[in-house]
Amino acid sequence: MLRNAASKVWAVQLRTSASSTAASGASENVSLDSGRGNKRIGRALEIYLRNAKSHAAMMARERADFEQGRRHLASMMGLDIHSLTQQDVDSAVEYLFPSGLTSSLAKPVMRPPDEILPKAFHRFTFDDEGRPEGTRFYTLYPKFYDLLSEVGMKTHSVVKYHNQYMLKGESADNKKYFESVNLSGSTWLSEDEFEKLKYEGEKVKPEMFTSLIMALEYLCSLPGSQMEAEFINQHRKPLTSTLGTNIFGPQIPQVQIDPESNRRFTTVTVRCKDTMAEVTTYDAGTGKFDVNGIKLYDFRHLQARYIVSDFFFKYINFLKSLCCSYTMHFKYLIIFFFIYITDQG
Repeated sequence: MLRNAASKVWAVQLRTSASSTAASGASENVSLDSGRGNKRIGRALEIYLRNAKSHAAMMARERADFEQGRRHLASMMGLDIHSLTQQDVDSAVEYLFPSGLTSSLAKPVMRPPDEILPKAFHRFTFDDEGRPEGTRFYTLYPKFYDLLSEVGMKTHSVVKYHNQYMLKGESADNKKYFESVNLSGSTWLSEDEFEKLKYEGEKVKPEMFTSLIMALEYLCSLPGSQMEAEFINQHRKPLTSTLGTNIFGPQIPQVQIDPESNRRFTTVTVRCKDTMAEVTTYDAGTGKFDVNGIKLYDFRHLQARYIVSDFFFKYINFLKSLCCSYTMHFKYLIIFFFIYITDQG
């Protein structure tokens, strides 16, 4: 009896010691694996910190060389180093190294290293445990996908606003928010401008940039996208200059009303060297042309008529819709009569 009880107690003790040994071995393995994991994370952080330190040292060295070059340039040109601007540096380089090359990439420049050197090293922020703070760090293009996600959230908010006020029949606070955003007079930023301004040097693929533009275009096409006009205009640039009356340089002429015929007309005077040309265009016309008293039908050859009238007005889809009167002086007048006499002969 006592012998059987002793054997049972010995078996229980043996099982307990075996289970405790297995548990201790497993805990040692976990700690070892976790130690190896911490060592791998530490090595990655060590490599990153080493690269960041070398990049910072290289940029500091390049900035020092650039500042030394600015001082030498100011001494050569007799300028004050404290008031020397980048525009003065560009003018001095253009004066010292004249070049007849047409490409700006082939001409010598002297600019800060932050503008010249490629941004091959990106700084990231990590927490105390070594994890990146950005949620899209592992996408390889965190800033690009941040922007794309923001476009998606803006699209969702516009659709939600439309469903709330239009489909349910509720009244809106501002009726203009039911309209699509007006994109006239502006265009999207180029791929290089997006890379420089929006996602700060991330080299995205062309198809990724196309997807971003398609997402923005879809957002603009939605009814109620006017509520996100400020966000959309951040990614567009105006086609006009700072003055509202200038488009690509030429000034927009003032439209006047003829008191006799009550027709709209405008007059433009153009100067090219020593030649003057005055053009008066009437709206609601029949396609009549008067060039220094010579009518369009005086030109017998179709090619001459095409050069005078059809070439431009066909392009803007205003053929036979306007009446134009041309008055030219000096050199262009002589050339025009030479073409007319040649055409008649």
